[in-house]
Amino acid sequence: MSISKFYENVDIFLTGGTGFLGKILIEKLLRSCNVRKIYILVRCKKGKTVEERKEELLNCKIFEKVLLKNPDICNKVECIEGNICEENLGISSSYMNLIRKNVSMVFHLAASLKFNEPFPDSFVNNVESTKNLIQVCRQMENLLVNIS
Repeated sequence: MSISKFYENVDIFLTGGTGFLGKILIEKLLRSCNVRKIYILVRCKKGKTVEERKEELLNCKIFEKVLLKNPDICNKVECIEGNICEENLGISSSYMNLIRKNVSMVFHLAASLKFNEPFPDSFVNNVESTKNLIQVCRQMENLLVNIS
């Protein structure tokens, strides 16, 4: 089975989508695979709403070719407000129900890369957050793959 066929009509949940690796993965999925939806966990940051951060994300240079080819492809990307450090990732119950029923692939790319961060903060950002995501994944009815 080809990679594009494997991801065809799949709903994906992604943490760390606004980071370096997340942008690369999203672009590749949009360009090469006919995914149904990519849900990205995004926190409000620096006074920007989740929608403003989505717009900022899709305006990155890496998405230029994909959007030129198909401007409507950005409709496949949906940002969900949340935080990996919170229980249930801080996701609202309506979005939790949506991803619980529809998502079959999860990519966990969120992490703190600050090497001078105090250990307790680093532990919460990199270990507890993974535990929080796993607890959400256990609720997903159609989960096939979890990649971290």
